[in-house]
Amino acid sequence: MSTTKATATTSGSGSSPTLRNASLDMPRTSPTLRSPSPVGEVVVLPGPPGSSATTPPPSTGLLTPGDPSASLKAAVDAAEQLQSWLKEPITREEVAGRTIAWDGHVHAELLTSQQAEMLKAYDKRELSAKTQMIASRGVEYVHLLLHLLTTINTVDTQQYIILLLAEIVEVDPDRRLPLILQVEAHMDPYVPLLNLSCKEGSDWFCQKEAFMLLARLFCKAQNINPEHIERFLDQLCKQLVLENPVEVRIAVLPLMKLLVRPDFRIPFYQRKGVQLLTDVIACHLSVVKFQLLYEVIFCIWLLCYEKDIASHLPDELIPHLVDIIKLVQKEKVHRVCIATFRNMSALERNLVGMISCGVHRMMPLLLSRKWGDTDVADDLQEIDSAIQKQLHVMSSFDVYKHEILSRRLEWSPVHQSDKFWRENASRFEENKYEMLGTLEDILKTSEDPVVLSVACHDLGEFVQHHPRGRSLINQMNVKVELMKLLQHKSPEVQKHALFSLQKMMAHKWDNLGS
Repeated sequence: MSTTKATATTSGSGSSPTLRNASLDMPRTSPTLRSPSPVGEVVVLPGPPGSSATTPPPSTGLLTPGDPSASLKAAVDAAEQLQSWLKEPITREEVAGRTIAWDGHVHAELLTSQQAEMLKAYDKRELSAKTQMIASRGVEYVHLLLHLLTTINTVDTQQYIILLLAEIVEVDPDRRLPLILQVEAHMDPYVPLLNLSCKEGSDWFCQKEAFMLLARLFCKAQNINPEHIERFLDQLCKQLVLENPVEVRIAVLPLMKLLVRPDFRIPFYQRKGVQLLTDVIACHLSVVKFQLLYEVIFCIWLLCYEKDIASHLPDELIPHLVDIIKLVQKEKVHRVCIATFRNMSALERNLVGMISCGVHRMMPLLLSRKWGDTDVADDLQEIDSAIQKQLHVMSSFDVYKHEILSRRLEWSPVHQSDKFWRENASRFEENKYEMLGTLEDILKTSEDPVVLSVACHDLGEFVQHHPRGRSLINQMNVKVELMKLLQHKSPEVQKHALFSLQKMMAHKWDNLGS
């Protein structure tokens, strides 16, 4: 496989890479995504947006802070939840604090005396002393540690050995990774790491460290056995479907490194990788999991540099990204979502999806915001320009139709325009009354008060402006659903359900009078 100048740096095993240059053949210069903030920082949750007794104005979709005391309590709760879900089964510090009886492994015939002396000379020494030993005998030490991963089965010792290997590399990855590759003269260096990370019931810590070492190696190496790549990608995909976010994250972090190289993107996509990442977002769409969301979207951003991938994204991905921008009040999360939208915006299909989800209504507020990163403002300008061009070729009804079918209704101007309803009510007949059926289904299934309110309002407008509106509604179960919504916990939903029913009844008496 060919190599590129793509490089990603990390600070420790738990941080995300700062992209220097994602690829030489990317369609544009990559946005600078700063390294994420410390994982344990406190998240202040926004309060609910205010409501009014009248029909609300067009919404930007962005949340605003609520009551300070409520936000403070939410911040404390969020911090506690964050610590809970991020808690690792075992830390590097705990593993590094162990004392391994290397002589005991000699007695068990798992080590030779010479190997034990090498390990004792290196283990627990100062960094400067270790650096000198690696400078003179680096390949020997790497070869020994990789070999021990194949002969020693005790989990505690395996964890210690893989940590020693990882620490050797992390001191100076550019110089130390070639030491592992030089071991190929004696053994295949990938096999012990793949066996450790891909076997059934792998230890979490060993798997995490092996994943990261493999990702670093695959990014550095030029000629890689295709079977090793397939095995590694298959295991990462298996890891992504797990429920525990701590287990999912150990697959996401190496993917952030691996996908910097363009030649790994299509193979990952072919394993339904984008869908798997989208499912991770859906499963963990929570403000307290902003770090995982950031890392997953970072991977998607890299994948969207490939036109073949960006043109076949899951339908639910754009709605999820919009939800994240609304929910997570973190600039770094917004940055990576915006950068992903920019990569998507070269394709009409994605622009229509953004318009359906109301991205164009969010743009004025996003454009007016002061960003710490100038690349974000450039990205927003590009996205806005692409969306405006798309809006010019779409009629108001096209925009409305996509909004209805996306089931993400907001109080955009067309809902309250008499001119729109007079000109377009008859178009509800298209595709076997698909939009009417969607609005009815929204009444049955949606839990969002805004979506329900808009759906109730639109059904009333349809009846009022379509010559056979009442007759068509009577053939459906709409009135029953509207009656149920009169008992909804949201006063806004109750109000719009009542108004809609009144329009239907008024229409009835108008017909009788005529």
